[in-house]
Amino acid sequence: MKTFVTCLVSFWLAGLAGAQTSVTSPNIIGFVKVDLPADQMQIIATPLNPANSGTNNPLMTLDQILGTNNLTASYDSFSADNVYLWTGAGYQSAWLTDDGWGGDGGPVWKWVYFDPGSPVPALCATNNAFDVKVGEAMWLLHRTTTTTIYLTGEIPQAAVTTTTLDAGLTMIGNPYPVVQSLDQLIGTNITGITASYDSFSADNVYLWTGAGYRSAWLTDDGWGGDGGPVWKWVYFDPASLVPALCATNSLFTVTPGQGLWYNARGGAFSWPVTRPY
Repeated sequence: MKTFVTCLVSFWLAGLAGAQTSVTSPNIIGFVKVDLPADQMQIIATPLNPANSGTNNPLMTLDQILGTNNLTASYDSFSADNVYLWTGAGYQSAWLTDDGWGGDGGPVWKWVYFDPGSPVPALCATNNAFDVKVGEAMWLLHRTTTTTIYLTGEIPQAAVTTTTLDAGLTMIGNPYPVVQSLDQLIGTNITGITASYDSFSADNVYLWTGAGYRSAWLTDDGWGGDGGPVWKWVYFDPASLVPALCATNSLFTVTPGQGLWYNARGGAFSWPVTRPY
């Protein structure tokens, strides 16, 4: 997946590229471009708030985040693009319907889900279980041919964006429209985070490649005596006797629009991310 951020304000774009400009003006609108391969799953996340929302990091509907957006819509969920939201124990699924349900009094060109109590699909926008916030992520299954979608909205101006990470697995996303390393995105000083010499005892992240996962873990100071990394996000490098720094490998950077899995070994905790611009 390739993404980049384009904004409608030229000075913002320049500042974003250099990461040197402090932007304080409200209602700066931008978009994130996400390329979707044909008939594949992607983990996506929006780093933008809805336009004119008036609040920081509000709940957003799938219609606000995705809309129709060059995606594949269909009367039939097995032919349409699908979204899968992780609940902690399984998935809630939704699909993008076309106008096929209109004659039955059903939804038209909306994100919907099956409601056993209704003869027509139910609108995701009427069920908070399908809402998503900045910092959270979801699976998107795109049918048919390769396409590009655009996630649009206001550039977040909050000094800190906080997301709750559950014990075990949570789907998360970069909450700001700036490419960040794992060390920038998930610092070692967060209360509740678990670091360890051993990857099976530490918190892990898993980045989807389209065919499998690229994994990393948060090490403590256990590798310091071997000349290895200390309190950093690392991965196994077969060519090295010590773990390699994720910060030195662009494959472990998190781009705007990209989501990933977080595996918390301890209990649930709050994950604050400081605004990087």
